[in-house]
Amino acid sequence: MTAFLSRGQIDVWLGLAPVVTNNQVLVGNSTVSELTLQAYSVGNKPAIINKDDLEHKSIIIIRGYTYGGWIEYIKKPNNQISFVETTSHESGLNMLKLGRGDYLLDYKAPVEYTLRTLEMSKVTVNYLSTFPVKFTVSRQHPKAQQLLDNLEASHRQLLAQEDNSAVIK
Repeated sequence: MTAFLSRGQIDVWLGLAPVVTNNQVLVGNSTVSELTLQAYSVGNKPAIINKDDLEHKSIIIIRGYTYGGWIEYIKKPNNQISFVETTSHESGLNMLKLGRGDYLLDYKAPVEYTLRTLEMSKVTVNYLSTFPVKFTVSRQHPKAQQLLDNLEASHRQLLAQEDNSAVIK
């Protein structure tokens, strides 16, 4: 996603702020939401708590995700982590179920949603980290700062309306 933002092929991204921006994007201050990164396993596997615990393990990852910077660590050859990439949460869970990797590294919400339709038992979950979701705007956009300011102002306005409607109820 960072490459598309940097080249101006995408004006706005709502997600994890790019790990490396090379000053080609603007990242908002407001946290719109949060994503929780977790390690999933089947059977009796040692807990994954930090990056070092991934060494000498086989990891299933979803192509295109940065995992808040964890992907660089996973792909670094010195760390001796074998990994296989897949294209979806469902595919990742199925691969885990079939023993194609020791762990699936993925985000909590899409995995919980996908697990509702898959028959999978004894899934162990280890919390790894929580990352803020923020507005990110390409500096290639002619009014990048104004666009970011407008998005953040609109977000604050929506939050204020939610707060006011909660008080009225």
